[in-house]
Amino acid sequence: MKTKAYKFIKRLIDRITSVSQSNNDTFVYYGQSVILQSGTRDFVSVTIKENEDVCSASIADFSFDFWTKKLIIDYAVNRELEKEIINSFRKFYNQINIKSKRHGNR
Repeated sequence: MKTKAYKFIKRLIDRITSVSQSNNDTFVYYGQSVILQSGTRDFVSVTIKENEDVCSASIADFSFDFWTKKLIIDYAVNRELEKEIINSFRKFYNQINIKSKRHGNR
């Protein structure tokens, strides 16, 4: 069975970690609705929806602490997406702490 490619994730992580990107924002990125939430400038919680509708199902929920470099993956629709998120953060940060709470299958 062919797995879905998540090539947009690296570019999305690049945008999320950019200094100019607000940590409180909602936008459409490569056909996915992305919701960023934060109470501080050193932390962001990210929800990626399966299409442009913010009410659609989530394909990923994760957070990143820019100060401690801690990545917490609360949900990823499959292992391929979870690995893509982790590998993308590793490309931008030398050492990150990773905690994956769960992953689902559809």
